[in-house]
Amino acid sequence: MAEKRELLRRQQVLAKFGDFILDSEDLQEILTEGCRLIGEALGTDLAKILEIDRRSNRALVRAGVGWSHDVVGKAWIDLHQRSSEAYAIHSGEPLVTNDIRQDGRFDFPAFMRDEGVVALVNVPILFPGREPYGVLQVDSKTQRNFGEEEIEFLRIYAMVLGPVVDRLKKLNDLRVADEQYRLIVENARDHAIFLTDTNGTITAWPAGAQAVFGWNAHEAIGRTTEMLFTPRDRESGRPAQEIGAAGRDGKVADVRWHVAKDGTPVFIDGQMIALAGEGTGFMKIGQDVTERRKAEDALRRSEARTKADLAAMQQLQEVSTLLVGDHAPQYLYDRIVDAARALMQSDAASLQLLDRDSGTLKLQASCGLHPVSVDCWQHVDASGDSVCGQALRRQERVIVTDVAADPAGPAEREAYDKSGIRSVQTTPLRAHSGQIVGMLSTHWQRRHVPGAAELRFFDVLARLSADLIERLDAGEDLRRSEERLRSAVEVGHLGLWDWNVRTGDIHWSDEHFRMEGYGVGEVTPSYDVWSGRLHPDDREETEAKVHEAMADKKEYEHEFRSLHPDGTVRWLHARGRFFYDREGQPLRMIGAMIDVTGRREWESRQNILIAELQHRTRNLIGVVRSIAAKTLSGSRDLAEFDARFSDRLQALARIQGLLSRLKDDERVAFDMLVRNELEGMNAPMERVSLAGPAGVRLRSSTVQTLAMALHELATNAAKYGAFRHEGATLSVRWALAAANGEGEPRLDVEWRESGVPIDHDTITRNGQGRELIEQALPYQLRAETSYAFGEDGVRCTISLPISARTFEERR
Repeated sequence: MAEKRELLRRQQVLAKFGDFILDSEDLQEILTEGCRLIGEALGTDLAKILEIDRRSNRALVRAGVGWSHDVVGKAWIDLHQRSSEAYAIHSGEPLVTNDIRQDGRFDFPAFMRDEGVVALVNVPILFPGREPYGVLQVDSKTQRNFGEEEIEFLRIYAMVLGPVVDRLKKLNDLRVADEQYRLIVENARDHAIFLTDTNGTITAWPAGAQAVFGWNAHEAIGRTTEMLFTPRDRESGRPAQEIGAAGRDGKVADVRWHVAKDGTPVFIDGQMIALAGEGTGFMKIGQDVTERRKAEDALRRSEARTKADLAAMQQLQEVSTLLVGDHAPQYLYDRIVDAARALMQSDAASLQLLDRDSGTLKLQASCGLHPVSVDCWQHVDASGDSVCGQALRRQERVIVTDVAADPAGPAEREAYDKSGIRSVQTTPLRAHSGQIVGMLSTHWQRRHVPGAAELRFFDVLARLSADLIERLDAGEDLRRSEERLRSAVEVGHLGLWDWNVRTGDIHWSDEHFRMEGYGVGEVTPSYDVWSGRLHPDDREETEAKVHEAMADKKEYEHEFRSLHPDGTVRWLHARGRFFYDREGQPLRMIGAMIDVTGRREWESRQNILIAELQHRTRNLIGVVRSIAAKTLSGSRDLAEFDARFSDRLQALARIQGLLSRLKDDERVAFDMLVRNELEGMNAPMERVSLAGPAGVRLRSSTVQTLAMALHELATNAAKYGAFRHEGATLSVRWALAAANGEGEPRLDVEWRESGVPIDHDTITRNGQGRELIEQALPYQLRAETSYAFGEDGVRCTISLPISARTFEERR
C-alpha cells in the first residue's frame, strides 16, 4: 500500500510539473521548479540540472535547489573521462552512485563533497533526435540505494524535460529571427517587398511597399498585382506571365516600368520569387516579412500512469520515447492511436487533423474501426453536429456515453453501427500556441464513462500529440521562413550582425564582410575588427553612438564611412537594437546595414548641379537684360520693342530647351543648332541648303551667343532676305579647319543668301544683329567674322575656335 501511495505522489509531481510548464515560457523558472519537484518527490536534500557547453567540454549548474548561493549558475563540472556526468551522457542511461566515498570509478567535483553529497543519480536529458542537452542530477547527503521505480521515474521526468527545453530554445530563436526580419523591412524603405497568393492577390504589404507605390496596406491587400503594371503590360498579359514563370522556375526578374497610386511611373528592378510549398504564393522584391517561426518540437511532458496502472504508464513512456526520435510522421500517428486505446482501455481510437483552409477534420490514423467507419470519418465537416464538430466549437472535450441518443446523421449512425461503438470521447489537441490542431478520440463497444485517472494520463498524450503536430507543421514553416529571410537579405544587399555583448562573439552575414572590405570568412568578426575599418574621421562619433544606444536602451541608427585597404571609402547606414536581461544588463545586439554610397554620391552630384543651375540662371538673366537693353535702344516705340523682344526671347527659349534635353555628357552640335533655329523661325526649308559634317560639338559657353547670332541672321532673312522673296535661296555651309601653330582648331561657317533684291536702305542698315555678329562674337567667343551685302543677298562668315577633341572626332 505504501508503494502505491508513493507512486501516486510521483504521478502528482509529474502532473504539477506539466501544469507549470503550460503556464511558463521562462526556461530558468521551469528548470528550477523541476528540481524542486523532483527533490520533493524523491525526498532528497539536493537536486540540480547541468547544461552542456560543448565548446569547453564542461557542464554548468544551470538550475538547482538546496545548494549554496555560489553553485547554481556559477559552478562548472569538467566532462572528462572520470566524470560520472560524462559517463551518463555518453551512455544515454541513468547512472547511480550509492556512496561517492567508496566509488573509485569517478572523480567527483569538490563543491559536491563540500556540500556533503554522499549518493547521487545522473539521468541524461535528451533533445528530440537523442541529442544530449545535459544531466538531471539528484543528490543525497546520506548513503542511499535508489530503487528501479525511482530510476524509471527519473528517466520519464528527464524525457519530459528534453522536449520542453528544446521548444523554449527554438522559441527564443524564433523571436530573434522575427526581430531580424523586422529590421530588414524597416531598413528597406526604398524597396518594395510584399507577398501575394498564387493568383497574384496581395496578402502582405509592408511600409516599404507603401513608400514606393503610395497605396497603404488597407488599400493594397486583396487587390492583384495588376494595379502596379502599366496599361500596356496589363494588355499584354504580363502579370499572368510573371506568375507562371515564377511558379515554373522558382523566380523571375521584374525589371520594368510600374505605376504608383497617383499614376506616376515607377521603374522597379526586382524579382518575383515563388515561396516554398505547393500553393503558397510569391514574394515580390523591388530595389523584406517573415511570418513568425513557430517553435519546433514542443513535446510537452509525460505523466506516469495511476498507481494501479503501471503498465499504462510504461506505454506512455514508450510513446514519449518515440516522439522525441527521428521517425516518419505516419508511424508516429499510428503509435499515438495505439497508445490512446491502451491508456483509455477502449476498443478503438482515431486521430484527426484540422485543415483550417477547407474547414474539415481529416482522419490521419485509426485502430479498431470498421472500414466503413474509416471511410465515413475520412473527411468530417468541422462545423457540423458530429461529436468532433461539437468538441471543436466548444473547444473542450466532449463525452457521449450512449451514441444511440446522439443526434448523428445517417452516415455517421452507420459508421457507429459497423464498428459496434456505444460510447465515445473526443479531445481537442491544443498546441502550445493555443490553436487547436486536431482531435484525439477513443471509442468503446460498451457504455463507458472515462474516469479522472484515465483522462489525466490521456491528456498527457494529447499534449504530446498536439506538440508533435505543431512541430511537424513548423518544420515546413521554418524552411519557408528561412528561405524568405535569405532571399530578402540577398536581393536587398543587407549586411546583418549578431553581437553577444557578454562574450564578445559576433556573427556577420556574407554581405557584412563585403561591406567592411573583407572576403567572406577572411577574419573572425569582433568589435575591434569592425572598429578598425571605420574611417578615422567617423570612428569616435560612430562608437559613441553604439554605446549611447546601449546605455539609453534605444535603437541604434547611424551613417558612417568604412575605409577599405585599397583606399575605397563606402558609406554605410546601420540600424540595430540591444536586448537586455532582467537586471537591465545588455545581452546581445542584432542589426542590419545597407551601403548608401550611391545615394551619398548622388546627393553630392545634385549639389553640384544646383550650383551649376544657379550659375546658368544668373548668366541667363544677364543675357535677357542685355537683349532687353539693346532691343529697347533700337526700337522706335513700345510696340516695336514688344515684338522684337518677344521674338528674341523665343529664340533664347528654343536654345534653352535644346540644352535642357541633353544629358550630362552630351553637347549641342552645330547642325542641331542651325536646324533648331531655322525650324523655330518656320523657314522654307525647301529653299535652304545645309552642308557640313554632322555632330560637330560646341562648347557650352559658345552655344547661347552663337544661337542668338544665327537667330539675327534668320530674322533678317525673314524680314528682308531669302525667306521673304520667292525664288531666293539660303546656303549654310560649315567645315573644320586645323590649328595653325599654337592656335586652336576652328569651325568655319558661311551664311549666303542668293536671289535677294538689294536696295540702298538694306546696304546701309546697321541693326542689332549685325552689331552682335561683328562685335559681340569676336569679343565673347574669340571668333573672326565678316558681314557683307553681295549683288543678290547677304554673305556672313563666322570662324570660331573648337576643342581639339571635337576636331579629332569629326575630322
